[in-house]
Amino acid sequence: MYSKLINECGFRQADTHLLIDTPRRSVLAALQRLIGGMGNNDVVLVFFSGHGAERGGTNILCTVDGDTININSDILEPINHRANNAIVVLLLDCCRFNESDPTFKTRSAAGQQVLVQQMAERMQRAADSHTRTFKGKNQFLIGYGCDPGSVSVEKNHEGVFTSSLLKHIGRPRPIQLMALDVRRDVISEQTQRCWFNDSTTEEFSLSWTGGGGGGGHVQPQAAQAVAPPPQQSKVLDLTYGNTCAFEHDSQRWRWSFYITGAAQQYISHVDIELHPTFDPPAFTLHDRPFQTIGYLGWGTFPVEARVHFTDGRQMDLEWTLRFEEGGASRTIRVNLG
Repeated sequence: MYSKLINECGFRQADTHLLIDTPRRSVLAALQRLIGGMGNNDVVLVFFSGHGAERGGTNILCTVDGDTININSDILEPINHRANNAIVVLLLDCCRFNESDPTFKTRSAAGQQVLVQQMAERMQRAADSHTRTFKGKNQFLIGYGCDPGSVSVEKNHEGVFTSSLLKHIGRPRPIQLMALDVRRDVISEQTQRCWFNDSTTEEFSLSWTGGGGGGGHVQPQAAQAVAPPPQQSKVLDLTYGNTCAFEHDSQRWRWSFYITGAAQQYISHVDIELHPTFDPPAFTLHDRPFQTIGYLGWGTFPVEARVHFTDGRQMDLEWTLRFEEGGASRTIRVNLG
């Protein structure tokens, strides 16, 4: 998961913290460093794979020293105090059992019963210490590997939830649709059902794709040197879609595909691929605004666009033409940090 976030999701290695078998004190210190470096409009992703529990509606993560991390008071509330309009993604592949449920005890060796009791007491203290709610100033998407009161299952030495996340998180789709894909995958395994709690109000994609052109894309021409854009927010809007107007003389639609939004100042060029019946079916847009010429037609089809950013990263978009008076569009937020 760590390499996936670095190589395909645009997170810089300097901004990430990798923890393995870490006690509570060190986990809290890493969270404080992460949250302390946050700003408004940032994107934060926390992934946890390990033991977990739920007590009185409070979800708790268990650290290697048998202590606990309260998701609300130790993660969500500090983030909420720190930033405004950040997008916060928590992906938690852990059980959500209750210590009174026999599922956990039957899986514990006899010699671990004392540890179970100690952890139960710590979970109760963690739940009691933070029962109030808070008003969200940010957008949250929290993914749990299983239902409340149940366990998260491993398959082939990897969590079923984690395996599905690795399959889908690098794809160029809004994260809300990624969550739907993951949910369907996990249910198909017939071992558990994952949950996503979502308070996001706009579409956002974590995906970055690398490599050269393919699938009929025209190789881009040599790009002119582009001065680095001024420092702005790390997360900016990118809007793509099509204009259209019905021409009564020909009884067809006049349409044009475009990419716009605040993020376009970071774009150097865009490779476009249309239906193979067009001449040419593939070409490159080098100038802002990034918009094709007007085409005349009556049928819809998916337009594929590979967006090349000024820092060398790439992002793939797909848009199925929609013939509605005036056109249609979709806006996502891209992490340009």
